[in-house]
Amino acid sequence: MHFLSFRFWIGTWVMVILLLIAAFDLSFIVRYITRFTEESFAVLISIIFIYEAFTKTLEVPTYSFAWRFRVVVIHRCRSTMSFCARRA
Repeated sequence: MHFLSFRFWIGTWVMVILLLIAAFDLSFIVRYITRFTEESFAVLISIIFIYEAFTKTLEVPTYSFAWRFRVVVIHRCRSTMSFCARRA
């Protein structure tokens, strides 16, 4: 599904829901929705941070092992007048 058509349908549904809320004066329900939405997003953000922390923690041994044995030699390139790096 294309991005703009997806956004169009989201906007359409939000418009319909807001028109129903305004037509039937259902604004008193917002006090129940607000707390739930806030806590849902807080849980989602917490799960994302915990997931990223675990994945980065598991990458540490492979990352440090790969860089421990990598030797880079810097020498002057003859074709260009700049410095080049290559593995030894």
